Amino acid sequence: SEKTYRLAGDYEPFFEDVDISHGGVRIRVPLWAVERGNIIIFDQESFNQITVTYDLDRKLNTGVINYSNVVGTKKILIIRLSNDSVDAHKISQTEDKLMNDFFWDSNNLKKVYWRCSRQKLEFIPATPNAVITIVPPSDVCGMKWREAGDYAIDELQNQFEYIDRSHTLIVMPNCVDFEGAAAWAESPGSKSWYRSLYASLPLVQVHEIGHNLGAKHSGKNGVRYADDTGYMGNQGMWTDEGNKMCFNAAKIWVFGWYSEFHKTSNPEKTAFIGNLVGISDAKNSPNAVTNNGFHVIVRLKSDSSRLFMVYNRKAGLNAEVADGNKLVIIDQDGRYTESTWKAALDVGESYIHKNWNGGSRNLIIVNCGLQNEGVLESMFAIAYLEGLTSAQCNNGQTFNTAPLPDLNPGCDLTEVWWHDVDGEEYNCEWYSQSNRCAAYGDQFENDGYTANEACCACED
Repeated sequence: SEKTYRLAGDYEPFFEDVDISHGGVRIRVPLWAVERGNIIIFDQESFNQITVTYDLDRKLNTGVINYSNVVGTKKILIIRLSNDSVDAHKISQTEDKLMNDFFWDSNNLKKVYWRCSRQKLEFIPATPNAVITIVPPSDVCGMKWREAGDYAIDELQNQFEYIDRSHTLIVMPNCVDFEGAAAWAESPGSKSWYRSLYASLPLVQVHEIGHNLGAKHSGKNGVRYADDTGYMGNQGMWTDEGNKMCFNAAKIWVFGWYSEFHKTSNPEKTAFIGNLVGISDAKNSPNAVTNNGFHVIVRLKSDSSRLFMVYNRKAGLNAEVADGNKLVIIDQDGRYTESTWKAALDVGESYIHKNWNGGSRNLIIVNCGLQNEGVLESMFAIAYLEGLTSAQCNNGQTFNTAPLPDLNPGCDLTEVWWHDVDGEEYNCEWYSQSNRCAAYGDQFENDGYTANEACCACED
């Protein structure tokens, strides 16, 4: 029999690229992600298990957005489109050099993702051949990059047995028409295309595979690629050595590599007051971060506004990042949309986001200063909605706050004075699990309260 299901949680990104009203969308979910009332929960735990497939002609295709793509071991095949006997059709990298530039030298595609993901995502050479040379057609010069790439794929299939891989990278002669770009990539997808002149640059390699993983560009001050705090801009070092950095706060949040250190705060309910650590410290000292209650990424989120904050510490895997040792603020509306750099705050500086969530109040974010807790250096920050919630730095040591009233003082999850209309089982402790506050928190009112009003666990 037919059943109707409702979606709850952060599900919008699964459908950003398609109009779901046409009926050609299919969702595959594990049974444990379907909760009470036939509600499908989209949260950090279920992202890796939920897939959405779609086709505008209602014919299922390979346009799959699968969040397990950002973890695990992925095989890389590089097609070297080159005629080494014709200078104009020859690329500068030999097969051995491409292996070195993508996998083995000091800074490359493999090493950046391995470092930045905390060893959660590894790119390895495909076997038995990771680099294969295909001779281009005689009229390759001036050919569009897509056409030349299709030729390379066709010839690969004609000349070789199937090679198991997750991603296919095609490096082409400089005379191919790249329409002004250094490279191109599917987003999301598995293919990317590189002009030989730029193929050995970590900035280009990591950027394009970032597109394959679903990440979009990051801009700054109205310029689409100008964010210099991560690889989805284009402001890093355009050299074979590249520079040590990772991704901006929004992209790191989406990839989920530091998800146990994420914090979501709704400024319309309470001020954010807390400490952030750099991603390198979270990678090296995760237990210390957890024990101190610190965060790596803080997401400030209301209905129509979303900001991400990070202490952009200039150390370790992020040692050469721009805006180092500042509180960096990034705006990104959806899970897989373009992001925008908004501010980089030195100690004592503040950022004002006007008309938060389309209302009349301004959001205030302040970098209160640095603190040291044993092996960790952290940045103390506050964020509050002017005229509704408040917080003070007081030299980064103390603060006061005026959140909305807490109907469950102390956040004692075993306090069962309130439960929803369906019975004592559905108390504040039940709502504190998984994504239940977001899924059910505004429903099942009892004694004049819903869970979002009665339970401190539902404040964020």
